[in-house]
Parts: sequence; structure tokens; C-alpha cells
Amino acid sequence: MKRLVWTISGLDPSGGAGILADVRAIEALGAHAVAVVTALTVQDLERCDSVTPVAATELSRQIALLAVSMPPSVVKIGMLGSVENARVVAEFLRATRTTCVLDPVLASSSGRSFASDELREFIARELVPLAIVVTPNALEAAALGDCEAKAILLKGGHDASQDGFDSVVDHFRDAERGFSLATPRYEHAVRGTGCALASTIAAALANGQPLAEAVVTAKAQVARGIRLAESVSASERRVMRLLPWPVEGIDFPRIGPPGAFPPLERAIGFYPIVDRAAWVERLGPLGVPTMQIRIKDLAGPDLAREVRAAVRAAQTHDVRLFVNDHWRLAIEHGAYGVHLGQEDLAALSPSDLQALEVSGLRLGLSTHSYEELARALAAGPSYVALGPIFPTTLKSMRFAPQGARRLLEWKALIGDLAPLVAIGGITLESAPEVLAAGAEGIAVVSDVMQHATPEARARAWVARLKV
Repeated sequence: MKRLVWTISGLDPSGGAGILADVRAIEALGAHAVAVVTALTVQDLERCDSVTPVAATELSRQIALLAVSMPPSVVKIGMLGSVENARVVAEFLRATRTTCVLDPVLASSSGRSFASDELREFIARELVPLAIVVTPNALEAAALGDCEAKAILLKGGHDASQDGFDSVVDHFRDAERGFSLATPRYEHAVRGTGCALASTIAAALANGQPLAEAVVTAKAQVARGIRLAESVSASERRVMRLLPWPVEGIDFPRIGPPGAFPPLERAIGFYPIVDRAAWVERLGPLGVPTMQIRIKDLAGPDLAREVRAAVRAAQTHDVRLFVNDHWRLAIEHGAYGVHLGQEDLAALSPSDLQALEVSGLRLGLSTHSYEELARALAAGPSYVALGPIFPTTLKSMRFAPQGARRLLEWKALIGDLAPLVAIGGITLESAPEVLAAGAEGIAVVSDVMQHATPEARARAWVARLKV
């Protein structure tokens, strides 16, 4: 059975916001939505005339019955309607320790208040500490004050300081880190964006995504829903269009400063990763189009000499050589490009990133997760690498094998923004599956370097991935 995600919120009969918007968002991500109603409203897509809270006894009966037959994986909380209802929900969360996403709906987008001072104080004091993440806009965050949240996603759509900019920027923070997510800003007003954002986070959590991944997923879903609303008739334009995952690259959020690195002149193709310049000399004459030198056991002058020798060999044999990690040496010795992992990218200062960008080198970036992809796309790389595709014993990996299906998804997310390179456990025999999934290059280590006849294996790879 699909994972069960409860939405505990008010009913907006227009379907623009509230429980009906929650249900669409949850089911767009493949989970099953269970709706627990806290309040009835009289409203359409333009205004809200009244809010009538459901009696706390009736809310308690809904929760008690559903908790037995359809217990939730995750609960999303929206408008509560009364302190009594909020108390019922808090008691349920304490008793069950259910993962909770809290969207503190304090007012409608038209300005009607949905919460008394007493209710706002109860939410801040009792519900915020129970939530895995709270998703207020700027006005709601100010109204809640300095409460103790495990994690917060501060929405930027109502932030007046962002008016006039071409992006909407949300800010995420938990106990370990913080980052900002930017997506395009559109002029048309759409209802229920906050409802859909929190509900999508809940559905993503129910599907097994870590919190930061779920936040990126939700930001992308809402960005697409707003964008697609622009293409429908004026009477429907205020309702988001929430479709199944994945989204397109234009909707995927960017994390980090924007960059733009030069594109590749031709497909990356067969992409062996080697640890010494001697391998560039051995494989270069075989027609290998692209190589990467990754050196982990040298430093100082020895490292510099090896990089310089590798670059010279690559230039002799018309190989596009990427230098792993050591971007200053790559610039100094005239390499074609540099490949960075996420830790290396994060370690670059803004001035470092600018120096790398103005050098003219191409940039390849490793990715393993949605958060890392959002960081990579912000940098405007020359290619994006995904891995490990299959199990590998070459080095310890904190990410499970991604599989060919993940490649298909990554290709849909990236589109034409950057070529997609697959890496990790790939052999010549598995290459057709990887290519069919959308990879435009295949990075290989052990299938050539540890093969009994490396040159013969490399020739076979070149023939298979001829560019």
C-alpha cells in the first residue's frame, strides 16, 4: 500500500488552498492522502468570507478512528481553527511521536486572520517543538516569534525585500546547516503555494527522502505548479497544476552563487579516470576523447609535477584532461578542465569560484542527491556527474547505488542544462543500459585500470562510445 500522509487542515471549497490543495500535492508524489478537517470556510479563489472551526470533539473522533485503520507515516498540519483543535492535534502527536510538518497558517492570502493571539501562542509554544520542520512565510515567522524549531523553511514569496527580483528565495535551516533555494518568480498570483509546499515535504518524507531532499523536492514541485498555472485560462490561473515527479530543469531550485562555465565542444563519451600521467600516455593514443587525473597520494612538488606531465601528455594526444580537486594546478598548467566533488565546491570562496570561472576551464561536478544537484546547477557546470550507478568497491561511498532509473530521472531534471556523466561500477557490458538511460558520458576506473589488458579494453570502450 502507498505511504499514508495525513493533512490536518481546513476545507477551502474552491480547491485553491487548504485540504484539497494538500491532497493534490501529496498524491502527485505518489503517496496516499488522508484528510482530517479542522474548519469549514466560505471562500472562493478571490476572498474568504468566514471560517467555522470544527468542534474539537469531532476532530478528536476523526483522528481516533483514522489512527487505528490508517495510521500516518507523516502528518502535515495547516489551519487549525481553534486552540481546542490545536490541543487535540498536539496530544495526538505527543502520543504517537508521528513525524510532523507544520505550516502555521495564520491568515489567508487576502488578509483574513485564521488564528487568534491565543492560538498563535499555542502553536509557537506547543506545536512548533513537535514538528520536524516548520514552513512559515515572513509574516508568520514574525508572528510566531523566537520559538524552538528543529528546522525551518522560511518562504520568500511574501517577503517584500525580494520584490523586484527575478527569483523567489526560500531559506532552510536545521541543526546541521542552512542554505537558500532560488526558483524563478512569476507575475501571476497563485493560491495554495504554502499548502502545497508543506504537503509535498510531508509526502517526500513519507517516501523516504531525508529532510533537506524533501525541501528541494517541494520547492521544485511548487515552482512548476506556479509556472504551469500561467499557461491555463485566466479563470483557472490561480490554482496550481501539480503533476507527478520529476520536474523540468527550469523549475529545479538553485542553491549557492550563480556561475556559468564554458560548454563542452563535443560529447564527453568514454571518460577514464586515472591516477598517474603514465596512464594518459598509455591511453591517449587509442582515441580516448576525455580523461580525468585523480591523485590522492601525492602533495606539493610531486603532485605538481604529475599534473604538469599529465597535461602535457593530454595535449600531445588531443585528450581533454580534467584535473580532480586541484583546481589551482589545473589553471597553472593549462588543463582543459577541473572536476570537483561537493565538499570541494563548498570549500571554494566566492573569489575562488570567480577565479576558476574566469580561467576558462571547464567544470565537472559530482552529484548524489537533489540537494547536491541544486548546488551543481547553480554553478552552471560544463557537465554533471551522477553516481555510483552500480555497486563499487573502489572507495567507500555514503550514497547507495543510484541505478539506471535514477539516471533517467536526473536526465529529465537536467534536460539541456548540462551533459550528464554516469560513474560507479559501470562495465563495458552494462554500458548500453547506462546510455539508454540518458548518460552522455561514462566515467570508468576499474573496468580499464584493473583489466588484464587495459589497452584492449580501452579500445573496446572507445568503439562503443564513439563521439
